[in-house]
Amino acid sequence: MNPDDPERYEDPSGIGVTFYGLDRQSELTLRKAISELEARYQP
Repeated sequence: MNPDDPERYEDPSGIGVTFYGLDRQSELTLRKAISELEARYQP
């Protein structure tokens, strides 16, 4: 698919990445890390 194609759908955040079997603490740590990374790209 051509990324310059105006018909191109938007890829959802995290596409192609799946985490299975995380315990609660690991999930919270991962969510925090992703939020911090994502914040770098926010206006």
